[in-house]
Amino acid sequence: MENIAQKVQAQEDVKMDLKSLYEIKDETEQIAKTYEIFQEDTRLNRSKAAQVEFFTNVKYIEKYLKPGDRILDIGAGTGAYMGVK
Repeated sequence: MENIAQKVQAQEDVKMDLKSLYEIKDETEQIAKTYEIFQEDTRLNRSKAAQVEFFTNVKYIEKYLKPGDRILDIGAGTGAYMGVK
């Protein structure tokens, strides 16, 4: 479990990363850096609330997505929902 000093340092690291993010001119590089800073690939596993978000989305995907349907975008840029059938 993180202690207070680690949490404060993590917040400072994000602030520094955000400053460097604004200096990147290439939009694709900015997006990649944003995902890296906020650890988007693990976001849906970090807390119970995030897990509820994931399972709620999966519930609706399974309910409404029919065979042959395709989802253009569901807001999970890392592909977190790609395995849902």
